[in-house]
Amino acid sequence: MLARLDGQVGDLGARLQALERRRDDQPDAAGYTPIPAPRWWMLPGEDRREAAERLAAWVDQVYARSYGHLAMMLAACWREHDLCLFVLDFASELHSVLYLRPSRSARTLADQAEFSLRILPAAAELMRAETARCAHPKGQAPGTPLGTRPMTGTGSAVAGRRAPARSHTAGGGRS
Repeated sequence: MLARLDGQVGDLGARLQALERRRDDQPDAAGYTPIPAPRWWMLPGEDRREAAERLAAWVDQVYARSYGHLAMMLAACWREHDLCLFVLDFASELHSVLYLRPSRSARTLADQAEFSLRILPAAAELMRAETARCAHPKGQAPGTPLGTRPMTGTGSAVAGRRAPARSHTAGGGRS
C-alpha cells in the first residue's frame, strides 16, 4: 500500500514539475479565458439586459476612453442592434485576451497591433453602418461617468455560471 502511494506521489510530483516548466516556458499560456458567447437571439429580457450592461461597462471603461474617434462612431442605440451586440462582445473579449495577461510576447504585440489597426476600425465601421439607417434617435452613446459600472465575467470556461464583477479600472493598474 505504501509503495503504491509513494508511486502516486512521485507521479504527481513529476506532473507538477512539468506544469511549472510549461508555465515558465510559455508565460502567455496562462492568460485570460473568454467567457461563453451570449446567444443574443435567445436571451430573455432580463438576461439580455444584464449581458448588454456588461458590454456597456466595457464601452464606458475601455472603448470610450481608449479608442477616440472609433468610439465616437458608436450610436446611442447600439443596444437595440444585435449586430452591435455581437461585435462589441467579441471586441471586448478579444481586448481582454490581448490586454489582461501578465506579460506579452512578440506575437501578442503583433496581435494587439492587428486588433487596433485592422479589427477594431472595421468593427466600428460595421456598427456605424448598422445604426446609420435605423429609426432610433441619432446621437453618440450617452455619456455616463466612466468606470462606474463593474464588468462581469472572469473568463470562466463554465457556461451558465454567474461570474463575479470585474473592472478594468479597479486593481491591476488599469485605467
